[in-house]
Amino acid sequence: MRVKYTLSACADCIAFVANGPSHDTPPTLDAQIAHRLGADRHHLVNADDADVSDFSWSFCECCGARLGGARGQLAVLECGAAP
Repeated sequence: MRVKYTLSACADCIAFVANGPSHDTPPTLDAQIAHRLGADRHHLVNADDADVSDFSWSFCECCGARLGGARGQLAVLECGAAP
């Protein structure tokens, strides 16, 4: 597997990808991710934590949230036959 692309993601998405849904997960988060990423959502993993920003006004590229906050990196893996 290799990285297809990376996303700048909010703290909710980072936690959701790492841990799955919890009592703190916004109720529509999974649907928002599915709407934005389609089938790619099944191949999301947390990426290098060296690319974490303490605060950003940029939107979350995973769920689309427009609230400011910390941003981390998620990677979408390309799954398929090895070259």
